[in-house]
Amino acid sequence: MTIITRLLKEPLLHFLLIGAGIFVVFYAMNPAAKEETSDKRIEISEAEMAQMAQKFQTTWRRQPNDEELTVLIDSKVREHILVQEALSLSLDQNDAVIRQRLAQKMTFLITSAAGALTPSESDLRGYFEENSEQYASEPKLAFQQVFLAEQQDQAAFDEALSALNSGADPVSIGQRSMLPAEIRLSTRPAVDGMFGRGVFDAVLTAPTGTWHGPIQSGFGYHAVFVTELVQGELPEFAAVQDAVISDYREGKAQELTEEILKELRASYDVVLPDQAARDAITQ
Repeated sequence: MTIITRLLKEPLLHFLLIGAGIFVVFYAMNPAAKEETSDKRIEISEAEMAQMAQKFQTTWRRQPNDEELTVLIDSKVREHILVQEALSLSLDQNDAVIRQRLAQKMTFLITSAAGALTPSESDLRGYFEENSEQYASEPKLAFQQVFLAEQQDQAAFDEALSALNSGADPVSIGQRSMLPAEIRLSTRPAVDGMFGRGVFDAVLTAPTGTWHGPIQSGFGYHAVFVTELVQGELPEFAAVQDAVISDYREGKAQELTEEILKELRASYDVVLPDQAARDAITQ
């Protein structure tokens, strides 16, 4: 396979070409973007006028009449004039809000290229398999719990676990609390919402058929006995295909953005503060 053939099959090349195409289309449809800083000519295109009319219709539920359209056009001309004069005075140079807004628009322009992607089914299935955990249903578990103590006492915990595994009544072990002694089949948010973050995962790894602990919660330490465990299941690809397409495009959009920004940065002479200046701030 020749280098040219490999390049033509490289997805990133397709992304870059799409990105370049979007820039061309943007400037073709927005001549003002080139003219605002070049000369005194202002042109309101038919497409721009149609956009103004559409915005008016969205707001007022009807098309503008001729007088109203004239007002809209005059307002847009006024906007162009003010923007060009502001740029000629370099009023945009030290305005953080304007710079951030321009950066956001450029980022949107770059990442919107991903919206034109039409991934193949093999690409989507590969992505689905690589990120299967993202689409699997949440596991559920049911368990009994005995509140042992607020503070850690390993000797007391070992004694309590031994008694429980020997058949002692859980009611007679540990301390009283307002927490339920038995938790029915529940998901991670439900269990962690009741006991504190991380408890579900801790109980999920506990062996079944025996009392286990201590498990630390937001209240203290517990002995737990898992009574039922339902592992998360991976759905069929067809059932989550729309979500996979969306996630795939989002991931490729981020990849494309980073690649284009990397290429753009390479075309600039970037001068950064030296290490001494950095150390003066960080130390």
